[in-house]
Amino acid sequence: MNIDNPKGTEPTVSAKTKVRRTFLKRATAGAVLTSLPAHSVWGGVCSVSGSMSGNLSGIQRHKDCEKPELPGGRSPGAWKTLVELDSQSIHDIFTSAPNPGGGGPNAVANSDDIRSCYAQNVKNVAISNDMNISDALITPDFTKNVYQSLMDEGHLDFNMAGVWLNVYFGLSETGATTIPTGAASANAVVEQLISYIIMQQKNGTPVTPDGNDFFNFVDGSTAFSVDSCHVTPFEP
Repeated sequence: MNIDNPKGTEPTVSAKTKVRRTFLKRATAGAVLTSLPAHSVWGGVCSVSGSMSGNLSGIQRHKDCEKPELPGGRSPGAWKTLVELDSQSIHDIFTSAPNPGGGGPNAVANSDDIRSCYAQNVKNVAISNDMNISDALITPDFTKNVYQSLMDEGHLDFNMAGVWLNVYFGLSETGATTIPTGAASANAVVEQLISYIIMQQKNGTPVTPDGNDFFNFVDGSTAFSVDSCHVTPFEP
């Protein structure tokens, strides 16, 4: 199963050979994994070198690499709706953003402005960030830009963009997460997750990188606050 083909459609022999050669060529360019957090956070780390190893000993050394801890976050579909500025569930995702309505005319207008500001901030983050992962792990049609990946439904990059944003903003099912937030951590999680998928394939125990359970999309939330969005309410 190809990681860009989660539905399991088998490629032709020539396509397999081409992908294998592409991986090996990229691996020899010296790609290394440098941004993973400490082992105490992630457990047995899946490395780029282990994922790209073409010999049995290399695979055996990395056979116990673990799937990284994933935040209890939102699906890429939910993020897509948000970055398209068409979501009514901003408070459900960002608890620091106000609920719609309540408090009187001025408060209502202010709440709407704050929620719109949060949505625009998420869109800006998605547009201005790429998933900075090793080219050795992906095929050329993997879209690294987070925003563009959200526009590409049904592919691995679409789901990885959801994981990236969940880590970046610190989403959690319980309201607390041990996973560091920010771009560096989001990049590390996505890279290790792809390495894990590849290693499972090489070990003969392939996983299906598809569905909410695999990516832990459980409608989590975050206390992440966009301070610049919280303007002082108008007082008549």
